[in-house]
Amino acid sequence: MTLYELGKYLQPDEAINYRSVIRASLRVCDVTDEMIARCDSTVYLMGSNGAVCGKIPRDVLHFLWEKQQRQTFVEVLDHISEGVIVVDERGRIFYLNQAYAQILGVKPYKVIGRYIQNVEPGSLLSKVVSTHREAYSSRKRVISVDKYISVHIFPVFVKGQFAGAFSIFQDATEVHDLHEKLERMRGLIREMQGGSAGRASGLRLISPVADGTLDEMLRQCERQLLMQVLAEENDNRTQAIERLGLSRRTFYRKCNEYGLKKRLGQDEGR
Repeated sequence: MTLYELGKYLQPDEAINYRSVIRASLRVCDVTDEMIARCDSTVYLMGSNGAVCGKIPRDVLHFLWEKQQRQTFVEVLDHISEGVIVVDERGRIFYLNQAYAQILGVKPYKVIGRYIQNVEPGSLLSKVVSTHREAYSSRKRVISVDKYISVHIFPVFVKGQFAGAFSIFQDATEVHDLHEKLERMRGLIREMQGGSAGRASGLRLISPVADGTLDEMLRQCERQLLMQVLAEENDNRTQAIERLGLSRRTFYRKCNEYGLKKRLGQDEGR
């Protein structure tokens, strides 16, 4: 919308302050804060012929300009892949973008207007609201939806006063799961190379890890560990279960899953 479409026509005898003139062909989004700042209480509009053809109250133009700037900013945030959430100085949520809703599976109407301290107790964003200090975490769990995110939170200050905070984050759940699998695999490999419980029996790990996906390699490590412990314990299931730290149900399920039923004898299902 151009200023000309907003402005009212002048009275013929009205005095004009030319310091407050702005081109009428400008759109609201093209007006700058500096333009508005130099105007008095009335902003006069100059047509293409150089004559003043209308006017707008300065406070009205400033309101429309702020609204336009905010809307443009919101449209940008709604089209980025990172999740964004913004709270005021008390922690009350007043904005979240589409990525936030998609990553965490949260309906905006369920959280907007609520306090982050109640929505996610103990969150980093809650901490920043309390401390007014920037915070970062490469892998932070969101308890309410049981997901992990990589998050960076910034406090916002207006004229030196804390005015709120905003959080930018990415979904790190897959990264967390991958890290957990890698740690689990490292532990299994250490067990197999060290005699599982420190009781060396001369067994050697012939093939360190199978080729394939991480899940396939992890399964192979688990299978080899089960076989090694059973061999070390002369197929004594009770002792093998105790050394592995598994429940009987989990032990038999894994043996069944990895094709070790025959090794357990006829009562492997018990």
